[in-house]
Order: sequence, then structure tokens, then C-alpha cells
Amino acid sequence: MAKTSGRQVEIGIGIETTPGTPVAATDYFKWESFSFQSMADKVLLNSARGIRNKTSNSLTIKKYGKGSLEFVPTVDILPYVLGLTLGSRSSGTHSGESAVYDHTFSVQNANASMKTATLLVAQGAVQTERYANCVVDKLNLTIDKDFAKCKIDVLGAFPDTGSLSSSYTLDTLFSRNEMTATFGTSFSNALGTFASTTLTSDATAPADGATIVIGAVTYTAKTALTGVPYEVLIGGSASVFLDNLKSAINDSGTEGTAYGNGTQAHPQVIATTKTATTLLIKARISGTTPNSIATTQAGTSHCTWAGATVNSGTPGTGPNPTPLVNFSLDISNNVQFDDAFLSGANTPVAGGYIAGPLEIKGSYTLQFADTTELSKYQSNTNSALVVSLLGALLGTVPTPELIQLKLGKLILTKEPLEYKIDAVTYVKQEFEVQYDATDKEISAIVTNNYVGTNYQ
Repeated sequence: MAKTSGRQVEIGIGIETTPGTPVAATDYFKWESFSFQSMADKVLLNSARGIRNKTSNSLTIKKYGKGSLEFVPTVDILPYVLGLTLGSRSSGTHSGESAVYDHTFSVQNANASMKTATLLVAQGAVQTERYANCVVDKLNLTIDKDFAKCKIDVLGAFPDTGSLSSSYTLDTLFSRNEMTATFGTSFSNALGTFASTTLTSDATAPADGATIVIGAVTYTAKTALTGVPYEVLIGGSASVFLDNLKSAINDSGTEGTAYGNGTQAHPQVIATTKTATTLLIKARISGTTPNSIATTQAGTSHCTWAGATVNSGTPGTGPNPTPLVNFSLDISNNVQFDDAFLSGANTPVAGGYIAGPLEIKGSYTLQFADTTELSKYQSNTNSALVVSLLGALLGTVPTPELIQLKLGKLILTKEPLEYKIDAVTYVKQEFEVQYDATDKEISAIVTNNYVGTNYQ
């Protein structure tokens, strides 16, 4: 008998246009754990018939599929799950881009059938099971020192057979290193704005050895690269130099050609819009902290900044990110399971799974190295929380990959647990998310290079 190890199991997903009508897989999970079963609930006929044994007669009253799936969330695969969990999606091109898209997910509060998907499970070369009419009952997203993880509980139809031809891409994997979190009395207060400033050239190429400084990173203009990191090839004109500087800041070009080998993306800013004589620099995070990033030049660079810091350009506003050690979010749709069988059939009606009362809970642990930030947290009402994960740069502006969760009104459900490790103060807090007339309860934004047709 053929055997298949767990690591040979592949899982594909496709969003159904018509609930319950199977579709082909359009994307594939890089999964961590998986358990899915075909269920046949039976009852025995126990009437007496003159012998002591129970009768062998039985009746199948329900046939369905159920299970759980844990995977590493990426900007490509997570939108499938967010759409199934929350129910409503809108997509559009990101501002200034032509091939980068923002997908916004919000709660479908109408008393209607849930969005459904087809899951295909290929068990090596042995068999491929197809589960149509699948809905997400629960979702858990956890972000900590390991890779971010997402786990979903799924209900679906009884499986039949299908086929799967998978393909995988090299995706950004997120951990708490890519996470920022801001608190405020509303979404607008928590989000703030991004600081930016402009480097302006007088249209003359810089001299060999001139430097452009952003924060702690110094970029050196060179007529010929010597293999040293953060060198930028002048290229014979001011415009070409600005092109190469943009590539160096974003680490988006070819190392060793436009800029020195070993150059890494700037940790604090992104180089965005470039003209023949200007280069716009934008902070990676919102708030006022980036306003103090140094922006200077030395030598004959033929370039000038708006001032000695980013604050001289367009200062950022709003709260600064609060360092989170970990973050966990649980969304429960409380699917009305029995209602899917009310037609009298022993299999769930296509599109028959109905979402029940929505529950959103979670927890976070904050880290404070000094009393200044701790005091700000303790005195704040913190009724809204925005958690963002920033990934690789996309497009021409460019724009970072983004997973952003916006929780509208946090209700703290337990007293905060405060403890210290090596003079660093940690605060763990559990919460529930309550509906708010302005910010609603939850929304999520994912920025990627998928046009969104796969997400339906």
C-alpha cells in the first residue's frame, strides 16, 4: 500500500464564484500543520428485535468536511483567508502605482451566507481530495519572535476527488521584526502621517567622494565603484546619480553595478518619487520619531536637503509605534452549523453556512525600556490599535508589501499583567474588540502585486 508523508501533502485554495460549486486552486499554502477529515455522522437503530445485540441498521444524518490549517501568512495567501473570514473585500491600485494593489477587508454584517472556497488536498501521488463549500469558522493570527503564524478552522462539504498542480513563489516571511503597532482614540489618531523630505540637485553631477547622509547611513558618490558598501555610481549626470541613489537606499537595483556590493536597504526611509533633479525620501513608519532623522551632505555633491533633519521637509504626525513583544488575534464567526442542513439533506446546502455572532479577542505584550513610554501607555485611553507588517518593496514609487490590521475599539478584559526582566518592563494585556459606529470593529488592508481577481 502506498504511503505519503505529511511533508508531501500540498494544499490549494480557490474562491468560489457560486457557493458550493468547486473551482480550481489559484494559490497554494506553505503550511505548518494540517488536519482535515471527511465526516459522516451516523445513528444506530436500537429497537428491540428478540435478540440481545443492537441492530446493524444505521442512518447517515450528516456528511461534511471539517479541519484546521496553520500556515505562514504572506501578502499573497493571507487575503484569501481574510476574505473568507470577514466576508467583504474591495480592491484598487495603490496611489501612484500601476501594478501594486490595496485589498481592504471588512466585516459583512448582513445575515447572509458566508463566502466560500474550494480546498484541494494532494497527498503525494496517492489521491487528491476536493472540499467545496468551505467557510472559515475561526481565525487565529500570532506574531512573535518566530515567523508570524495563522491558523484557521474550516467547515465544508463532504469531499470528492480533484486534481492539483501547485507552484510556489519566494515570499516575504513576517515576524515581530517587521511589526509596528500604534494606539490612539481612533484609527485616524492611531495611524498618523509619514514624514518626508526632498533631496534637490542643481542638475550637475556630484564630484567623486561627495557624500549624502540619511540617519546613520552615508552614501558616497563614486565615478567607479570599488566594491565597498554604500558607494553610489555617479553615472555621468545628476539624474543618473539620483536613480542610482534611489536604488541604493531601497536596495532595489543590481549590487555592484549601480551601487556597492553589500549595501542594504535603509532601515528608516524609502526613496520614492524621482525627477531629473529631485528625490523624495519617505519614512518607513508614521509618527514623529522619523522627524529627527539626519539629512546632510558633504563635499561637492551639488545636492541640498530641505534642512538638517527630515523635520525640515514634511514632518510626520501622530503617535510613535509602541514596541510589541508579541500579538495574537482571534476571530470567531460562530458558524451556525446545523442551519446548513435544514433543507433535509444530509450534506450542507451550497452556501448554507451562516455566520453567527462575531467575536474578536486577542492579547499583546508591550516592552518598555524606560518609564517615558510606559507612562504614555498608562495614561492613554488606547481605544484603537493598528498593527502593521511591512515587507519587500514593490512597484516604481516604490511601495512596501503590507499587512495591516485595524482594531476599532479595544475593551480591556483583564487587569494588565506587568513584570520585569533585566530592568525591562513588560505589560501583557488581553482584550476584546467592540463595535464602534465610526471605526466599526475590524478591517484589514493587504498591499501586494495581485490584481485581486483571485480573491473574488
